[in-house]
Amino acid sequence: MKTWSAANIGLVAASLSLAVLGVPLLPAGPRSACAAVVKIGDVGVVGVRGGVVPTTMRITDSAAGLESADLTILYNTTLLDLSDADVAMSTYLTGQNWSFVGTVNDASGYAQFTMYTNGAPLTGGTPDLLTLTFHVPTLAPAGTSPLTIYTDYNLSRLNEGHLPLTPANGSVVIPFDWKGGSAPRPTDWGVSGNWYSAGVPDGTGVVVSFGKQILANSVVDLISRGRTVGNMVFAADASTTIQSTGGHALTLDNNGNAAVVNVAGNHTISTAVVLNSDVLIGGTGTLSLSGGLSGPHTMSLLAGSSVTARSIQVDTLSIGPGASVVVAETSSASLQGGLAGSSDAYATTPEPGAWALLATGAACLLTLASRANCRRRPRAATPR
Repeated sequence: MKTWSAANIGLVAASLSLAVLGVPLLPAGPRSACAAVVKIGDVGVVGVRGGVVPTTMRITDSAAGLESADLTILYNTTLLDLSDADVAMSTYLTGQNWSFVGTVNDASGYAQFTMYTNGAPLTGGTPDLLTLTFHVPTLAPAGTSPLTIYTDYNLSRLNEGHLPLTPANGSVVIPFDWKGGSAPRPTDWGVSGNWYSAGVPDGTGVVVSFGKQILANSVVDLISRGRTVGNMVFAADASTTIQSTGGHALTLDNNGNAAVVNVAGNHTISTAVVLNSDVLIGGTGTLSLSGGLSGPHTMSLLAGSSVTARSIQVDTLSIGPGASVVVAETSSASLQGGLAGSSDAYATTPEPGAWALLATGAACLLTLASRANCRRRPRAATPR
């Protein structure tokens, strides 16, 4: 299995050789008191097998005084591929008359880049430095590849070391993809052969995907035990139902980060969902939580998302522009916590029918248990 650990050793050895020969690892001269933050990608970006992952390296605080950048990155070649043709200096730096030299060693999983100005240093801003397009092999296993800016031994530096560099690393996650199974238990979550990249996904931070390879409506059953995942992607045109004939719960736990559930199409989780992390639900599809959702965390519906639920018991429910949630049970206990909307948010009073919560834009916080009202409430929601 190819990894980038060997690259680390080679790069470190090269730098140590320079030191032995008397070449300083950092150039002489004064160093700036301020450090520039260089960020590569984001944490937990989901990569699709056979697809690409566009990635940007950029300054995220201030590029004032920047006149050169030497950057070395590391990645896992089992999960990602990169070539020289997949890397380009940003159009912004090109327009500022910068030059670029780079080389990618995809066998070991490291790449080195040098950029420098042919004119005046940058005056500020948060510019993109590089664009990198990673490719995900068709047979990539499930796992996470760090995208690491390697800063040891002067391999990454700004202004030849005169401007301190603070790295902000990212990662790409290749999920476990559900493919259904075969007899005797074709719907069992716990059967390794039911997943692309054989194995049973279960643990904090794990990503599962119910993708476009599912051609017909699919049932996924937590038969033997409850399962834990960090992020979920529903991408299939056909519907997916996650159930538990054994009465087990599905837990969302993303290692201290918010769990992300992205929904395209119409899908159902009919077993109970337990939050060990905050959760962000987004996408253009509809997710039915007919088993209810609970946990002392924040549930956020991103712009345009739609959820129906038997019950929701969370600390805070945040609803983005154009998003909606319908809660079928009308008892005051079925919807606990606060509601944070981003413009106007409103809720029905408990009565026969369903709670209907909608929001179209900014700041409103109400405690549903006490049925406080938002100051801006242009119209009442309609019980369903």
